[in-house]
Amino acid sequence: MRKKFRIGNVGKKILLILLAGYAISHTYSNKKQWRIIKEVYKEFKEDREYNMERASASLFKAKLIEERSNSDGTTTIVLTNKGREYALAFDMENTKLPHEEKWDGKWRMVMYDIPIRLNKVRESLRYQLKRIGMKEIQQSVFVYPYQCHKEIKYIIEFYFAWKYIHFLEATFINGEDNLKKYFKLS
Repeated sequence: MRKKFRIGNVGKKILLILLAGYAISHTYSNKKQWRIIKEVYKEFKEDREYNMERASASLFKAKLIEERSNSDGTTTIVLTNKGREYALAFDMENTKLPHEEKWDGKWRMVMYDIPIRLNKVRESLRYQLKRIGMKEIQQSVFVYPYQCHKEIKYIIEFYFAWKYIHFLEATFINGEDNLKKYFKLS
């Protein structure tokens, strides 16, 4: 039986900062890197050192973070796979799709065929796509009118489901008049 543990707000912030480090290392745009750093700084400037030490100890104990020794004698704190899952889950709650002033005439679509043995993943993915504002036009096919590749990529990575999910852009969808009404497009 798995032991349950509670992660406080400071612990969540520590996991998110480690995830931010991962995001920065995979982002090639300096502008995006600075935006990530500014957001992380805002989150942390209120927390006291004592709270950070307690939260860190708790994260080590829960095996969400670990230390790695480097060849130059320094130590690096990294997310474990379990810690990465927790950090992504915390941020998932804040994921929203962008809404632009002018529609570019393209439909963004997510299509998936997830095996029955992964039913929980399929149902959870369906819930998340609806929650963030996509419209299900038939079973396992969702559509959205604005650029959302980054957000969809994040969700797909959270579920480790790339081989079952396709993201595409289309200039025409049969019955798009109903979709234009649904998304309030002119």
